[in-house]
Amino acid sequence: MHNLLLVMHPSVPVRTVKDVIALAKAQPGKLNFGSAGAGTTPHLAGELFKYLAGVSMTHVAYKGSPQSAIDLMAGRLDLIFANGSASLPHIRTGKMRLIAISAPRRDPAMPDVPAIGETVAGFEMLPWWGLFAPAGTPREVIARLNAETVRILALSDVKAAYAHLGMTSVSNTAEQFNSYVQEEITRWANVVKASGIKAD
Repeated sequence: MHNLLLVMHPSVPVRTVKDVIALAKAQPGKLNFGSAGAGTTPHLAGELFKYLAGVSMTHVAYKGSPQSAIDLMAGRLDLIFANGSASLPHIRTGKMRLIAISAPRRDPAMPDVPAIGETVAGFEMLPWWGLFAPAGTPREVIARLNAETVRILALSDVKAAYAHLGMTSVSNTAEQFNSYVQEEITRWANVVKASGIKAD
């Protein structure tokens, strides 16, 4: 799992999530946010923000995250939900303004940066990856795959590699992961239905 960063072009007169919401409500549809394409994680993050905050913003789909980041820095976009490792250098040089992170709580690595959920109740966007097996795979095989994966994720060099990418490894049982996947399907189905998202 890893955080997304809510970043703005420095010319947009906002400093907090509350400011973003106020501006979006004052000028419905005027704020635009870019993403790597329809149905991608940054797009879903923007739609979840709109859905929970009750605001209107205009989505601009690109063919990848680098293009949306370039247009944000050029002032052609107001905000994006960006990958942390790729955005931090631009934040440090002032080309992007960091507003908040997408995790439900503050990140110990960035304790001064608020979580969006502190202002927008229920907001949480943590992109994740999981290990899946074909339907019908014997339970003993699933158990062995799970045990080996958990063992490898616990290795110090693996944890360090994830941390370098701004990611955190999470170990759970196959049953816990299956429950999490089902919860995610339900949660995002509501957002997709409300927004009318269609993948490219």
